[in-house]
Amino acid sequence: MPVAAGMLLVGQGGGLVAREGKSEDFYCKCLALLGDSEQYRVLQANGLAFAEAQSWSVVNAAVIERYKTMVKCAEGGVGDLERLVNCG
Repeated sequence: MPVAAGMLLVGQGGGLVAREGKSEDFYCKCLALLGDSEQYRVLQANGLAFAEAQSWSVVNAAVIERYKTMVKCAEGGVGDLERLVNCG
């Protein structure tokens, strides 16, 4: 998960973010949620409230534009995924 997305998630009180590439950290976050049903309910409610407040037509339009940019950057090939993801 990109850092900005993780900070948004945490900032809205909608989840826990594990360190990228650290499977043990991810496992610990999962255990924390499984072991604390109250925290799970709070994070669930916060995440749903945030999602319901979004303008999904705007979000979807941004995603579509990002895909268009990636396709344009591909120049007929998709072999270099890193270049596609960071293009534009």
